[in-house]
Amino acid sequence: MDPLAILGACLACLGMLSSGIRDIANAADAYLNYENQCLDYARRYALCQASLREWDMKWSKNLPIDQATGAKVVPGLQDIRALTSEIQRRLEEAEKEAAEGQNPSVANSNRGMGRLRGVIRPMQERWAKWRKGGSSTITKRAMHSLFKKGLMESWLTRLEKAIEDIEKSSEMTLRARTGANWAEGSAYIRNKEATEAEHFMSTLTQSVESLRQECIAGPCTGDWVLGLRPPEHLESVAVWEFLVDINLELRFRHETTPARDIWELKTCYKKDNEETHDFRGKIRPMLPTTNRTNIPGHSNLTNTTCTRQDTSIGRAGSIGSLLIEQPHYFTTQSWKAGVTDHVRGIVNWALLLWETKWFESLCCFGLHMESSQKTNHCMMLVGECTPGQTHEHVAQRLQNLGITIAQIILARPLRLTNHDTGTRFEQRDESGTWKEVQPKRLASDILSASKSIVLARAIEFCLTDSRFEINGFQKAYLMEHIKHIYDPVMAWHEFVRQVREEYRGQQGREVVHPPPQFDIDRTETNTRRRLTM
Repeated sequence: MDPLAILGACLACLGMLSSGIRDIANAADAYLNYENQCLDYARRYALCQASLREWDMKWSKNLPIDQATGAKVVPGLQDIRALTSEIQRRLEEAEKEAAEGQNPSVANSNRGMGRLRGVIRPMQERWAKWRKGGSSTITKRAMHSLFKKGLMESWLTRLEKAIEDIEKSSEMTLRARTGANWAEGSAYIRNKEATEAEHFMSTLTQSVESLRQECIAGPCTGDWVLGLRPPEHLESVAVWEFLVDINLELRFRHETTPARDIWELKTCYKKDNEETHDFRGKIRPMLPTTNRTNIPGHSNLTNTTCTRQDTSIGRAGSIGSLLIEQPHYFTTQSWKAGVTDHVRGIVNWALLLWETKWFESLCCFGLHMESSQKTNHCMMLVGECTPGQTHEHVAQRLQNLGITIAQIILARPLRLTNHDTGTRFEQRDESGTWKEVQPKRLASDILSASKSIVLARAIEFCLTDSRFEINGFQKAYLMEHIKHIYDPVMAWHEFVRQVREEYRGQQGREVVHPPPQFDIDRTETNTRRRLTM
C-alpha cells in the first residue's frame, strides 16, 4: 500500500477521533450545564413555594371583612395559580416524552435528577410519585424541550414577580385598611389586629344602630339622646380588644311630657351574646305606652331597664347655644372641673360608635349637659342638632370631632363651613362676627389653654389629616384614631388630675387649671409611660 495513503488514512482516523472526543466533551459540558440549570430552577421554584406559604400564613388566615378590599389581591393569586399549573403541565409532558422516545438514562442523569427531586419534593406531589416509581426520569432530550429556549426561565421570572407583587399588594391593602404606615413589625400580627378591629367595629355598629332604630321608631316617644359617660380606664376604647360588655344609656321623653320629665333606658352590648347584636323587636315592648305609666313593659334582655329619671337631674341647653347666648356658663368652677371628663367621654364614644348615626353630624349644638343637684353625677349627652343649626358641621367626621373638642376646651364658638377650596374654620368674636381661623392657630390656642402639647397635636390631627377621609372611613382606622386622638386626650386628663392632686395637697384647696410653671413634658411623658405599661 502506498505509504502516503496509509498516512492519509491514519490522519483521517486521528481527525475523526479528535472530533469525536471534542463532540463528546462538548456534549458532556452541555449536559452538566443543563443539570446545573435544572437544579437552579428547582431551587428558585422551591423559594417561590416557600414565599407562597409565608404569604398564606400572614394574609389569608385573617382576611378583611370588606370583601371588596380583599379582592384587590385576587388577580395576583390567579396569575400565580396559572403559572404553577403551567409549570406542572410542562414537567409532566417532558416526563412523558422522555419515557416514550428515549433510551434508559445514564447514572449521572439519575443522580442529577435525584438531587432535583430532593429540592422540590416538599412542593410537588408529582416528584414524590416519580421517586416511588424509580424508573421514570427526565433525560437530556426532555431537558432540551424544557430549557433550551428559556421557557422555564420565563415562567419562573413571572412567578417570582407575581409573588413579589401580591406581597406588596397585601401590604398596601393593609395600610389602606388601617391608615397606618409602619416601618417595622410583624405583618401577621398587624393583619390579625386589623381583622379583629374590623369585626369588633362591625358588630358593635350593627348593634347600636339597631338599638337606635328600635328606639326612635317607638310610638309617642322622642328627643332620644345617648349618654357619653366617661369610661373607666380599663373599659375605654383604648382596650377595645378586651371590651366584652359595653353599657349603653339613653334618655327620651313622651311627645306630651313636660321638659323636666325624662325616662332612662339602660342596656348592654355583650360581645358573647348574639341577642344584643340586634335589638330590633326587643326594646319597644318595654317602653312605657304613656307618660303616666310608672311600670314599663317587659323584655327578656338581661341588664336592660327602663325607668323614670330622678327629678333632681336637670339638663342644660345645647353646648353650642350656651357658647353664644350664655358664655358665663363656661367660667364656672363646676364646668372647668369637668372639662377633661367631658372631652374624654366624647372622644371615647365617638371612636367606638364612629359609623353610627349618633356621630354622623357631631357638633356642639347636638351636645347637652346632664347633672344632678344632689349627687356629683354629670354627663354629656349627644342627640340631634337643634333646629336651624345643621350647617355647623361638614361631611368629615374627623373634622367635626376636632372642632367640637376645641370649642369645649376653649369655651369659644367655632364652626366649620364648606368652601370651594375645602373646609374653612371660623370663630365668633365678641361682636358676633364669624372670622376665618387657621387650624394651626386653633392648635396653638389649645396648647395655651390646656398646657398640653399632645392634646394640641390631637386637635390639629383631627382638623387637618385628610388622608383618613379620602377613601371614607375604614373600620381598622380604630388603632390610629386611638393613637392620635384618645391616647393624647387620656394623657392630658391624667396630667390635669395629677396636678390637681399635688396642689390640693399643698394648698388644701381645689385647683382647676394647672399652673404655668408645671413641668408638662415630664408629666405627659410619665403619663404615657404608665398608660402603656
